[in-house]
Amino acid sequence: MHRLLIPRLLLPVALAGCAAPAGPRLLYTPDDSVRPVTHVESVREYDVAIASIASVLERDAVGGYRRVLLNEAAIARQEWPARVASLAHELGHSLQYELGGGTQ
Repeated sequence: MHRLLIPRLLLPVALAGCAAPAGPRLLYTPDDSVRPVTHVESVREYDVAIASIASVLERDAVGGYRRVLLNEAAIARQEWPARVASLAHELGHSLQYELGGGTQ
């Protein structure tokens, strides 16, 4: 009895864990003339916000709260010592966020 019950109970859990997400979402800046800003207080429109986010993500890496985002194309062009330096730098930012309780 137990041999059949356990697999039947685990099958839905296993299938749910293997479900693939819908895929990545792509954001496009509608106009190349929109200039990014460096201060959040300066963002007043959606286009400016997207341009600002895109300019940050074009760098090699960005450290944030409990994560480091990498631009694979930019990192791939670097030699290993530069990659390690970039990661160490961004992990330092992540540590700052962690010590600050999630704020900078």
